[in-house]
Amino acid sequence: MDVSLFNSEVQADINERIEHLSRIHTMPTRYPFRDKDKSTWRRCAYPMIYAEWEGFFVNTVSIYFREVNKLGLKLDDLHQNYYVRDIEKNFRQLKEYPSKQSQKHSFLKKLQTYFRNLGTVNLKSDVNTESNLGFEVVNAILENLNLQKIPDHIDNNEYSLKNDLNNFLLRNRNGLAHGDPSITVNDTDITSAINLVTRLMNVVQSIFSFGLSNESFRN
Repeated sequence: MDVSLFNSEVQADINERIEHLSRIHTMPTRYPFRDKDKSTWRRCAYPMIYAEWEGFFVNTVSIYFREVNKLGLKLDDLHQNYYVRDIEKNFRQLKEYPSKQSQKHSFLKKLQTYFRNLGTVNLKSDVNTESNLGFEVVNAILENLNLQKIPDHIDNNEYSLKNDLNNFLLRNRNGLAHGDPSITVNDTDITSAINLVTRLMNVVQSIFSFGLSNESFRN
């Protein structure tokens, strides 16, 4: 499958968000902020940095589903994870019954006769990030889309994406968003958070692009 349009749009989104992040980072140096102003700005900037990460992920999922929907697939063409997901999106009451994935697949077979007469599907692109797009949440979403998970360590590097996403970016963002006065943010923290989001965006683009080109959404 040709993924050039997907990659082009996602890369454009990455570039725009990197520009936003750069403005966030350099604003105190471009304007006459006093020390107290800088401290307040850093606390405000941190949730905005997280917002770029969550916004990027949600937008990438939307672009991904748009490309899949272009193919005019039927439900029987889809990998069972997508089949289950689409049914859950259309019939919310079925989401918690049954609870196990294997049971859902069994239950799905009983519904297939009813759905076989449907035409092409238009897969819904909305995704529940639970307002906390941490390592486990994002990988659960990727797994449900039959995509590769984000690795904790890339190229056997000791640097842990999981630790930085959960215990640095997400924990600090949540604390700041809820007004925790004990959390302090310095310039190094801002730089590290921006570098993390940039790295995550590139990894996510690669995962979705690979899945699209290999048509991981198919049965």
